[in-house]
Amino acid sequence: MLRLTLVLLLFSLTVTAQKALNREITLHAIKQPLKEVLADMEKQGHFYFSYGSGLINSDSLVSLQVNREKISGVLQLLFKDAFQYKMVDEYIIIQKAPPEKYLYLEGVLLDRENEEVVDHASVYSRVHLVSALSDEQGHFKLRVKEKLLPVSVTVSKLGYRDTTLTYTGSEEKKKIYLSRRVFALEEDVVVYARKRGRFKMSFLIPKSQLIHSRNLGNFFTALPYQMSVTPGAGTQGKLSSQVVNKVSINMIGGYTGGVNGAEIGGIFNINRKNVRYFQAAGIFNTTFGSVKGVQAGGIYNTVADSVNGFQAGGLFNRVGGFTAGLQTAGICNFAENNLRGVQVAGLFNRVKDTLSGVQIAGIINSAGHISGVQIGLINFAESSDGASIGLLNFIKNGKLDIQTYTTELFPLGLAIKSGTPRFYTSLVLGSNFGPEPARYSLGLYLGTDVRLTNRWWVSLEAGQGLTVSGKWPNSSSFLRFQPEFHYRVSPRLSVFAGPALSAYKKSSEDSNTNDALSYFQSRIHTFSWGDQWTLWGGLQAGLAFHLRK
Repeated sequence: MLRLTLVLLLFSLTVTAQKALNREITLHAIKQPLKEVLADMEKQGHFYFSYGSGLINSDSLVSLQVNREKISGVLQLLFKDAFQYKMVDEYIIIQKAPPEKYLYLEGVLLDRENEEVVDHASVYSRVHLVSALSDEQGHFKLRVKEKLLPVSVTVSKLGYRDTTLTYTGSEEKKKIYLSRRVFALEEDVVVYARKRGRFKMSFLIPKSQLIHSRNLGNFFTALPYQMSVTPGAGTQGKLSSQVVNKVSINMIGGYTGGVNGAEIGGIFNINRKNVRYFQAAGIFNTTFGSVKGVQAGGIYNTVADSVNGFQAGGLFNRVGGFTAGLQTAGICNFAENNLRGVQVAGLFNRVKDTLSGVQIAGIINSAGHISGVQIGLINFAESSDGASIGLLNFIKNGKLDIQTYTTELFPLGLAIKSGTPRFYTSLVLGSNFGPEPARYSLGLYLGTDVRLTNRWWVSLEAGQGLTVSGKWPNSSSFLRFQPEFHYRVSPRLSVFAGPALSAYKKSSEDSNTNDALSYFQSRIHTFSWGDQWTLWGGLQAGLAFHLRK
């Protein structure tokens, strides 16, 4: 009878404890002291907490909002797995949780065909993200928490089929046989692999993590966040390269499956798949997939696939696929495919295929085909139906002429015209070469050719000229419009002549105004237009040598 009474009493206490932990409460706490939150829970649940002094920092601030949540669930949100809970009468006793118990799951991996050992295979849990590698004898030891048992374990190895089995923890070391898998690489896979090879960063990644990445190429999962110090040393261990995170924070650097939110790296970020929507690193970012959003690297960014958004590198950027948006770098940009948008660099820009947008560089721009605008000192392209604006523009099937001519201002001049017949720039040089004080002319004009017949065409040009007397500071500029009527004598030679209209604006602040004006008036009759402008008509004539037909 006494035994029955004790059993019923213990059963009653257990049921009471379960009822208390299963009671539902509602909390709306924003930066409230923990002791006030616990007091509110006691009031709603009709019980009392009991815990030792120093076990909980009751003055810490808590923000928590739950609606009709079980007390056991609220305690999990507050303390995670740090404590365990017991119910005695109307008290929930909070105690420190016992230390986690771990055990090792062991086995030997063998080839099913010849029973040879299989080394460097990945043994892992898809759910709990714990992993191990088999050694040179095919042996592996996978460390797991005891409370996670039974656990499903997968074995993956490049060239073998995935094998999945369940461990309960009571098994002895077992032999696991792997079946070979034969497959053919398609051409696009080989090309993609070659492209990825241009962005090798393996020296920064632990060898074991690289092996996992190779073995687990088709396995990826998604998690809310990860934090790491270096690749492999973080919250996701050696399997971080298989995880796509919403938030990724790397103190020094990280190697992850990808980002679907934001990633920040103190020195570098390396991603196996895609990046969405923000990524920044102190030195560099390397992405083997594509980027959509913002990518910023203190020195450089490399993306094996496409970029759609904004990419900024302190020194340079390289994109292996299609680029859309804005790409900017302190020194150079490389787009290995088409670019639609804007590319800006301090020295050099390169678009391998078609440029549909604007390319601006301090010195050189290069593109396969131009369907937009290039702006730089020197521009290169294979073909163009856009515009290249620079001192020199080299279009493979475009316009490249050298002209020698005379004008009303300077008896001898030389011009280099480069671009396309539809749009080109003309860099001109001239001199008086007379007994009078030496005077030189520099100019840059924009022009277009209008075809009249097979042999006749007119070149319409407008731009700004600069006349220099003696030293460079003694210079004055003027505007000029000059249509040139060309007659083709041969495929490589034409003669031309045409009128010109020039305009010079006088400035009271410019000490060279009177000198320049007197020179113009000594060469040709001028007339005034208002108080500041001086206009005159002129002509030019000469020979044009066509270096490209």
